[in-house]
Amino acid sequence: MHRTDAETTAAKRTPTKYSARDTEFSEEYFIKFRDLIRTKSGIFFADRKRSDLKAGVLKAFHYSGMKNLSDYFDLLSVEKSNSPAFKMLVSFLTIGETYFFRHFDVIEREVLPNLIKSHQHDKTLRIWSAGCSTGEEPFTAAMVLNHLLPDIKEWNISIIGTDININSLQYAKDAVYRPWSLRSISDFYKNNFFTKKDGLYYLDNRVTSLVNFDYLNLVDDAYPLSENSTRDLDLIFCRNVTIYFEMETTIKAVHKFYECLKEKGYLAVGHAEPSSLIYDNYVSEIYPDAVIYRRDTALKKEQQYKTGIRIRRDIFKDYSDQQTIASSSKPAVPDLSGLEKQIEKLEVHRSFPKKEQPVSHRSEVREKLTQRSEQIETKRVQATPEKIASHSETERRAQLNESELFSKGIELFQQKNFNAAERSFVELVERYPKNARALYMVAHIKANKDLVDEAKLFCQKAIECDSLLIEAYYLLGLIYKEENAFDLSIKLLKKTIYIDPNFAIGYYDLAVNYFKLGDNVQGHKYLKQTDKILKTCNAEDRIGLLDDLTARELGMMVKMWDN
Repeated sequence: MHRTDAETTAAKRTPTKYSARDTEFSEEYFIKFRDLIRTKSGIFFADRKRSDLKAGVLKAFHYSGMKNLSDYFDLLSVEKSNSPAFKMLVSFLTIGETYFFRHFDVIEREVLPNLIKSHQHDKTLRIWSAGCSTGEEPFTAAMVLNHLLPDIKEWNISIIGTDININSLQYAKDAVYRPWSLRSISDFYKNNFFTKKDGLYYLDNRVTSLVNFDYLNLVDDAYPLSENSTRDLDLIFCRNVTIYFEMETTIKAVHKFYECLKEKGYLAVGHAEPSSLIYDNYVSEIYPDAVIYRRDTALKKEQQYKTGIRIRRDIFKDYSDQQTIASSSKPAVPDLSGLEKQIEKLEVHRSFPKKEQPVSHRSEVREKLTQRSEQIETKRVQATPEKIASHSETERRAQLNESELFSKGIELFQQKNFNAAERSFVELVERYPKNARALYMVAHIKANKDLVDEAKLFCQKAIECDSLLIEAYYLLGLIYKEENAFDLSIKLLKKTIYIDPNFAIGYYDLAVNYFKLGDNVQGHKYLKQTDKILKTCNAEDRIGLLDDLTARELGMMVKMWDN
């Protein structure tokens, strides 16, 4: 009996029944296959998914024709990730469950109309669905473009769908779907772009002609490339793919997506994707049913002035108007010999809190420092009535002027008017050379403008004025870490955790320094202490100094290094 085309297509969607071999899947095999699959595909099976890994491997082994698991593993080890044997294995390990118009409202309403408007001059659009599964996502984009573009025949539209599952790609190329895939589609799109036959839905050629499908492994270096249409893209979909990756793999993929996008291009990710910290290079747009990131270098420069966590030289490389009110001439390179002597005094006899010391969010020293740092006017002005009475009007006015200048600088800084903020702080230190907080603020602004020698000099002056100013030590530690002066950075960062034994970000950066030096023992030691402190914090507690880094985000960074 001959099958109809519909029956043949439907049969492809039903896995072949078989009896799995009675093969013992030992702990050794679990670890070997888990690590092999992680290396070649990025997909990671944690212990809780042990049964899923076992089932997938044994199914693929059944179809491989190999005599035993050892030979099968040896075969996969020498084969490339795009080999037929490895592709078959992955097809049994991944299940793509998707449907038309899944979380597509914002794409239809905002993203695609914006792209159409911005490309009226060249009538060209390039879209990539990375991890397209059985094709519903790229076909949805093609349907929406058909609807939004009355003159679509005049446009040059390229939509590419890629996946690591060869079975899913074959389904996508067939472009024939069961009703369940259309459960969220409107009658308009269903009636205009599908033909129903024998209970299945066949996509119209107006849609399928816009989309091409191909195999692509996100762990490989196969993107961005012009040859596979993954370069100069306007929109990338990568939804519910990286949730199967470890943090390091996700970071690499997300950074490569950035390279694939044109300026002002969009990246659409799923609800369950990792923290926005991973998408730090992008401008984020959060909607009720979607998270959209955009490559916008100019806006990111304006938005993302990171302080207290890391020196963003990449953002401030082209920072303009670097002249301050203090001098219009190029400053001389400072003599840092005094700083070297100061650092030599910072040898710490205790790197970690004593065991009997309870972990708290702030040490006593840190509390005093914070009170002094955050409320300088209180420190400078507030006094008993008797003391106030003893001051002359000139003295009180001088104190008030100092406080007002500092508050003005902070206000300008918060408004991201950094040049004006710097001028305000420079004016303050010219009048009051011992104001350590103002000296530090100048140092930090200069560091982010890549005026590193000047930043070092102002940090040194700040430390001379206040030997407990944790921010100055921390900033110097970051500068030296970026200059690969890891030993010097370590000495400075150790001072920060001496001032505040619960300074989590200080422990974290110490760990990074040790890893850079190849000392994994010390690196993991400081990571462990970082994690210990983070467990006493709420997930959204702010860990940075002048930064919005949270305990949850720092915890993710710890796990990335730990892995």
